[in-house]
Amino acid sequence: MEYSFIHRDDESFQKPLTEKQLKSMCIKALGWGQRVEQIREFASGMFNNTYLLSLPDRKVVLRVGPAPGARVFSNEEFLLRREQGVEPFFAPVAELVPRMIHADFSGKILDRDFVFQTFLEGKLWDEIKDELTPAQNDSLWQQLGAIAKIIHGVRGKKFGFPPPKKPFDRWSDALLSIAGDMRADILDLKIDPSGVTEYLDALEQGRSILDGIGEPRLIHGDLWPKNVLIERGKRGPVITGLLDSERALWGDPMAEWIFHDGTCAPAFWETYGKRPEGSAARFRGHAYTGLYAVQLYLEAWRFKLDDAPFRKRLADATLGMRHCLKN
Repeated sequence: MEYSFIHRDDESFQKPLTEKQLKSMCIKALGWGQRVEQIREFASGMFNNTYLLSLPDRKVVLRVGPAPGARVFSNEEFLLRREQGVEPFFAPVAELVPRMIHADFSGKILDRDFVFQTFLEGKLWDEIKDELTPAQNDSLWQQLGAIAKIIHGVRGKKFGFPPPKKPFDRWSDALLSIAGDMRADILDLKIDPSGVTEYLDALEQGRSILDGIGEPRLIHGDLWPKNVLIERGKRGPVITGLLDSERALWGDPMAEWIFHDGTCAPAFWETYGKRPEGSAARFRGHAYTGLYAVQLYLEAWRFKLDDAPFRKRLADATLGMRHCLKN
């Protein structure tokens, strides 16, 4: 068997696996009769360790959760388990979502959660977008808008993250719980919490607006070009896969990450539908932008990044929420 690993130092969040561990996992998931010819670790992704396994007749993806002792934030707990639980709800776009082949959360073979999934052909849109023409990129945004509309049309029964995380009857409770838990992470890590309490106060004041969302809808949670696979053909580029649905949750479709990362192109709305308008929609938009800004406080700490832009983003979002509450 041929191995190709990413070199990681002792301080890396993503801890490497040994050849012996990988062999045991493959035997458990694929069986003794399945011959794995090559295992190659992907460099993309910054949370799970991800490997491409080449078998004589197919390719399979192995994803391994963080090792014991890794500092996992509250919004990241049980990601692979959450993905397994929410997978059936992506049935309307099943051809675009990796399918679980085997999941092991027992800790018996490895003291980390791991899953084997089907491999989807394609290249990451974000990595080749500069090679495409503006018209080709617009076409992909139109395709993504249509796909997102289908996903957001899936109805749920409770708000918040999928099990084993706690469900909520009200969207405001789910949102305040997620943000409050991240504030606890920030305080525990002794990160400067400036702006977070003010944001939570504005969120609390806007409960009635948030609870205007009476029906939980499926949100991918990490939908953007970095997680979209495409293939180029004679008729132009086509979306072939959506990755990393482990951050999916149930709530307001406006909380989808792609609406708040600054990259969503106008062509997206041509197929998704008109962006919600009005004071309540503006409040919710600011609230979700603020939520992701709080999350980015934590990610900046993990990856030793400058968090000043995220602090400004949170301050601006809080100011926008307050303005909506007054009008």
